[in-house]
Amino acid sequence: MLTELRCTVDSATRGGGSPDGRKVRGTIQWVAIDSALDAEVRLFSGLLKPLDQDSEEDKELIERVNPDSLMVASEAKLEPSIGLDSPETRYQFERAGYFWRDPVDGLGERLVFNRIVALKSTFSVKSDRGLAHARAVEEKISGPSVRPQISAARQAAREEDSRLEERFTRYQSSYGLSTENADLLTGSIHTALFFEAAMEANQDATAIATWIVTEVRGLSEDGDLSKLGFTGEALGRLVELVGDGTVSRRAAKDVLLRMNESGGEPDALVREMGLETVSDTEALGMIIEEVLSSHPAEVEAYREGKGKLIGLFIGEVMKATRGAADPKIVEGLLRERLSS
Repeated sequence: MLTELRCTVDSATRGGGSPDGRKVRGTIQWVAIDSALDAEVRLFSGLLKPLDQDSEEDKELIERVNPDSLMVASEAKLEPSIGLDSPETRYQFERAGYFWRDPVDGLGERLVFNRIVALKSTFSVKSDRGLAHARAVEEKISGPSVRPQISAARQAAREEDSRLEERFTRYQSSYGLSTENADLLTGSIHTALFFEAAMEANQDATAIATWIVTEVRGLSEDGDLSKLGFTGEALGRLVELVGDGTVSRRAAKDVLLRMNESGGEPDALVREMGLETVSDTEALGMIIEEVLSSHPAEVEAYREGKGKLIGLFIGEVMKATRGAADPKIVEGLLRERLSS
């Protein structure tokens, strides 16, 4: 079992690229067990096994049921920051797929996540006909699989438009973006121009690309970001406010939704919605006292050694402040209070 890893960080290679052209062959993803949240993770895959070349097409349905269509990891460990997010948040768990908190079994303090889209098929198919059939079966049951690292449609668009091809290369070499993010940003000139407009307001290319890929694209029904209720410049400014600590990432998502619904400048909306990061230790101390007094059993359990309950307390404080508190300050104050 791996118990310790000693390494150095080369921040220039964030995003999968590097200014001097070095290739990043892999990225280490890890969760510290002493602060991780316990969870049950359910891995759903195709309900039916695909037909291969030697199978009878009229085979009894029950004989084709995949016994591994549901696998459960009952002792999974997750990032503690997940405890601060809305239950509606979707995540990509590395190498496993996209997940959503179960709306029934995952209520309350228990964390249960269901895989809603797999990164790749778990089946091995021996023939072209079997492969086509497997894809058809999986799409009917589970929906289309996640896009490959580079979309064929976006690649075709770049081949037809040299402006996009140039940007695809430049976004990786100049900004250090991953191939996948560069691909997603250069599928259309509207998306590329939106990204570049955001860069005019904020030079953190990785942060902006992440927001566009994970939060902004889902707000557009047809993928045309020029039709959104806010500009690229406004997104760039919002990302900057998150970066400098003015507003938390969680609260910024609410600002983003308001921007799309009714427009407005990020700075003004953060003030109007009362979402400026709360870092006043006296004010936070009062909220923490209320949270701890509401969870006496959990406080006792924490003091008896169940340190992972810190995530619960942080989450409750974040809820009370509508996501406006600084999580790091909250954690520090909680640990100080709980150790007294």
